[in-house]
Amino acid sequence: MIAMAESNASNFSPRKQDLPLKICEYEEEIKQLRKRLVDYSIKARHEKYVLEKSIASMRLAFDKQQQSLVDAESKALSLRRDIIEENVRLTCELQDAEQERSKFISSLVPLLAKYSLEPPVPDAHSIVNNVKVLFEHLHEKLILIENKDELELIPRRGIDRNVSDRHRSGLGKGVVTAKNVEADDELGIRLSTKNSTHGIPPKEETSRKEVVSRESGNSGEVICKPLGDGNHQNGRETSASGTSADDGPLPAIEGLQIFGEAFPGRELQARGFSINGTTVCNFKWIRHLKDGSVNFIDGAGQPKYLVTADDVDTYLAIEVLPLDDRNRKGEPVKVFANDKKKVTCDPEMQSYIEKTLYIGHAYYKVSLSEELKNIFGLILQTGYLDIWEPATLAIKREGYSIKCSGPRGDVVAEKFSSSIKVIIPYGHVSEFIIICSGGVELLLRAENSSTNVSGFRDTIVLILRLFILRAEEKRGKKKALFFNK
Repeated sequence: MIAMAESNASNFSPRKQDLPLKICEYEEEIKQLRKRLVDYSIKARHEKYVLEKSIASMRLAFDKQQQSLVDAESKALSLRRDIIEENVRLTCELQDAEQERSKFISSLVPLLAKYSLEPPVPDAHSIVNNVKVLFEHLHEKLILIENKDELELIPRRGIDRNVSDRHRSGLGKGVVTAKNVEADDELGIRLSTKNSTHGIPPKEETSRKEVVSRESGNSGEVICKPLGDGNHQNGRETSASGTSADDGPLPAIEGLQIFGEAFPGRELQARGFSINGTTVCNFKWIRHLKDGSVNFIDGAGQPKYLVTADDVDTYLAIEVLPLDDRNRKGEPVKVFANDKKKVTCDPEMQSYIEKTLYIGHAYYKVSLSEELKNIFGLILQTGYLDIWEPATLAIKREGYSIKCSGPRGDVVAEKFSSSIKVIIPYGHVSEFIIICSGGVELLLRAENSSTNVSGFRDTIVLILRLFILRAEEKRGKKKALFFNK
């Protein structure tokens, strides 16, 4: 018994010694658990914060998206409302336009029917065409009446007027028209006959007068306007006392000059002063060619002249013949334009032409006359309707083509040859004529622009002529330059 007690005491003694160690281990483990618990708690709070922040951001984005949808829907509703209001406005304007159209047709159709020109279908195209035909008919009748009466308009003393010749193809010739009236005074009118080119002699005034244009058919007859009162007088005029017609010096012009740049598309103006009783001046614009020949420009009988592609590489001049009220002729006075240098293209036009020749092709928007003629003279005598159709003129190295955007479609397409001619009708700023190899004439109108020389009538004409010349050179027919660079 005593032995067993001693045995148990010996066994208990080591366990009692291990107890503090275990307690320390448990306490350490508890500390680590607490530390982990604190770490987990901090981590959980951080994750909760991040999650709440993400949820708040998602809610803000959702609110913004919802607001954007609301705004878009509001804008869509506003746009639909504007479209509806615009449709209502356009509908009202369409109704007003239909009413105006009905009034327009109801007014014009009876007028056309009066002249047997009522269109079979009252559409806009037919009505406009018939109105143009009626206008040409009435215009020709008016011209016949004016030619029958042969009235000439002469500005009275002190009036600054420019009466220039308006060239009309086929609408008659020798018709007097007045343009660019710059004064409010009325015109004096005198009646001329075929045997007399001057009417009542003017009163004796200062003999130095500025030349002012007056047209009389296609002649260059011009009335001289007094510059003002003065004492400079070099000659005498016919008086009622029967002074001899041989007394006094012959009429003359002094200080004759040509103003303006001699480039295609630019206008020249001849100005000078009449002396020795000069009352009338005849103007003639002249081209001096390289071979020494002289070419009087048909129809150019006014102080103003529009330089064209026909003048390039020539010497341009004007010749003025002064006359007095007794029909005495003075010595003709000639002055050259451009300081007696050849007429050339301006640098911009020259550069474009050279570039086009290098590229070898060009396309131009033009208008084609709906009436064609076989002989150029017939166009000037019989006239043509002022009806034009948009077209495209294509120029290439080997040939050219014209295609209308309307129902006419392709008009012509042919290779360049010596039989193709390009003509500029006098008095027209933007029109030119292409005579095809078959003899058919096509009247075209260029879209002249003040900012782009590529579409000028003269630019197109020069390019066409150069391509024709190059085609002939390739065939060995001609070896010459069109103009000197």
